[in-house]
Amino acid sequence: MEGPQEKEVEYRDIDGFNGYRIGDDGSVWSKRYNKSGEWKRLKPIPTKKGRLRICFSLKDGGQLWRQVHHLVLEAFVGPRPEGMDGLHWDDDNQNNHLGNLRWGTPKENKVDAKRNHRLKFYRGNEHPMSILKVEDVVKIRSLVREGSKQTEVARMFGVSASTIWLIIHRKNWSHIP
Repeated sequence: MEGPQEKEVEYRDIDGFNGYRIGDDGSVWSKRYNKSGEWKRLKPIPTKKGRLRICFSLKDGGQLWRQVHHLVLEAFVGPRPEGMDGLHWDDDNQNNHLGNLRWGTPKENKVDAKRNHRLKFYRGNEHPMSILKVEDVVKIRSLVREGSKQTEVARMFGVSASTIWLIIHRKNWSHIP
């Protein structure tokens, strides 16, 4: 019996895989090898990145691995639009409830990651790989403004000419006046 906050799970057949179903809660079911004909819940296996996946047995004896969040989206939302990925609103790769999923761009995925504090965005010399300091950037811009060649300035600071170009065109270190 359902509790007052619970909703009944909706199940749909997984297109292309006879005998398999997916729930809008992210559960995967099979009656393919069950002699009683009853549905048996399958246990997804996590990838190295923690995304849950299922292995399907193919008619030719082969196997095909599919990520659970893609199966949910395909069954309940529709085919994956070109250039889109399956995104988790909360960035929890194991929360495959339909309400937590959507098709989105890689850029939208980065916005989610920032909102959910999954990625730390470094600025300038806060970055652990930074060679330059704020005062170096100010000096680089000054030297180039005064006529120094970018390749010479790059050698002076031990960075590439492309790094100097990015600095003077404010593609990098744009927060420094």
